Amino acid sequence: MRLPLFILKSAGSKSWFVPHALQFLGGPPSPKTVVEPFAGSAVVGLSLLNEGCAERLVIAEKDKDCLAYWNAALGDPNFSYRVAKWTARVFSLAPEEREQFVEESLRQIKSNDPGFWILLQSRVGFNGKKRGGHMKEKGRDGIRSRWPLTLDASLDLLYSLRKKITVMHDAFDALAACDCEDSYAFVDPPYSTTENCPGHDLYDEAVIDHDRLHRVLADWKGRWQLTYNASGATATPLLRVTHSSVKRTVKIADDGTETVIDSEERILEEVRGVLYRVPGIADDHVQMMSGQGSGGSKKKVEMVVSKK
Repeated sequence: MRLPLFILKSAGSKSWFVPHALQFLGGPPSPKTVVEPFAGSAVVGLSLLNEGCAERLVIAEKDKDCLAYWNAALGDPNFSYRVAKWTARVFSLAPEEREQFVEESLRQIKSNDPGFWILLQSRVGFNGKKRGGHMKEKGRDGIRSRWPLTLDASLDLLYSLRKKITVMHDAFDALAACDCEDSYAFVDPPYSTTENCPGHDLYDEAVIDHDRLHRVLADWKGRWQLTYNASGATATPLLRVTHSSVKRTVKIADDGTETVIDSEERILEEVRGVLYRVPGIADDHVQMMSGQGSGGSKKKVEMVVSKK
């Protein structure tokens, strides 16, 4: 499906998930409010709002750069005009001149137009990352493949929806404000449940209280979908946790060396994560591929926990 409001890109953007959210919400009743407590690009919530699946959208964003984009996109009527002028300028240049123009633009606008800066950086950076270099003009058709000619029109559409969109700073405040039966939450927290999770390198605001998030969702009145990367580390707070003790039989040699010759594990306790006491809970592994077969990766899956 066409996603006219996939404007800002961010590491882990969920454009590929939009068809799954639409299917999850298919049929009456439609939610009155959609909330994305970890917004980033907010492509899921914006797409649902644009499709008429909800009356309003509440997003939360802590990253100061992304927040600058939302302030510009929803509060500055001239933002799309500046984007249109820049678009015309960059595509008027010869391909070999565009890369230098992009680099100079990033340096010039970072302090005086931070909303535009993060939009441009997200589009020319690798996978929407703020750090780690930029795509070269020869790579994947350069800026032409990463900067749509209609980006200003998408910004105009977003601006026209501004009265239906509320931007908050804290994810938990956003969830609390929308805690009612006619709400739907798309919850895509940064993958930072352990020190080795990739979220720590991808995001400036990576650390959240995942246990608190699960407790809030367990009592949340509306429908929701929670996404995590499919790995043992991030699945642990959600899935079965087994506490056990191990009894070992050890042989001690004359020199004092110990050798384990037998071991036996005894189950002490079996518990499930707090979300599994919620009626209607379900989990699945979803292939990261959009409705048109593009976006995400055919080789990757995400774990999705849902409450109907």
